[in-house]
Amino acid sequence: MNPIALELRYVFQRISNRISLTTRPEQNTWTPKWVELPPGERFLVVAPHPDDEAIGPGGIILKLRQAGRSVRILFISVPGTATSGKEVRKQELLSSLKAMRVDDYKVNEEEFPIKDEVTAIISREIAEFDPDVVLLPSYLENNSEHLQTFYGGLESIRRHPKELMAMLYEVWTPLLPNMVVDITPLIDQKAEAVGAYVSQLQDLNFIAAFKGLNQFRATICGRKGFAEAFLFLNRTDLLKLFP
Repeated sequence: MNPIALELRYVFQRISNRISLTTRPEQNTWTPKWVELPPGERFLVVAPHPDDEAIGPGGIILKLRQAGRSVRILFISVPGTATSGKEVRKQELLSSLKAMRVDDYKVNEEEFPIKDEVTAIISREIAEFDPDVVLLPSYLENNSEHLQTFYGGLESIRRHPKELMAMLYEVWTPLLPNMVVDITPLIDQKAEAVGAYVSQLQDLNFIAAFKGLNQFRATICGRKGFAEAFLFLNRTDLLKLFP
């Protein structure tokens, strides 16, 4: 096992105890591991909607591409809004992918699918792309379609025979991370990728939001700059945590 993955395993019991409200909370804290890159060569990023992939793990996507790792982004839906139709969202998506240097992507252009179909869509991409790591919205996301994407990804990993690893990322809600990745040199490129979603920035300043969160993640680890935080779990621990 990759030494980074091995070292991250020790937090599994502490996370389990935290969730089960153990009577010894002082034994269930941990310091997230600061890493340059996670283990793995092939990464499947699952985004519920266009912009989630940039706001959440956009920095690590840029860093993985810079390091020559294979990255595919799967968009579960492309919803229209009152002010912008699907074609506008698709064009924004393409501009954002260009900013992140990603040319491998799949798009489900329908409205957000029902639960079983989410699992089927993710399962097909896992079987076709054969990733080492699957990036999913976290189980704490305060958005129903983000949660459906997490559980669809969880079920897809459960059904797949390969010992996949999962990286849970944050968009709407901070998570309890065990891995933090420095994205300071790439913060402007991430801002460019998020800024491509002009229609989504009309009501909410996602650039200010992600910069604030990413700066907090670096600061809380005693670092300067910006970082993205993840809960990194191998398949065995993921399925123990979410049976």
